[in-house]
Amino acid sequence: MTYVIATQLKPTDRGALVASIDSMIRPKLEAVGADYVVVQEGISSGSQTGMFTVGS
Repeated sequence: MTYVIATQLKPTDRGALVASIDSMIRPKLEAVGADYVVVQEGISSGSQTGMFTVGS
């Protein structure tokens, strides 16, 4: 069975989050079995602007 996990967050430091995607977030999720990791930023989405969604 396949599952999709999504987490939304609004970081206080956008640059630190973006820098940690390839060095920390992706490796940790892959280590626990994720076949893929997608990180998206809402750039024009009303109250969701600046919100990141991490899917795996």
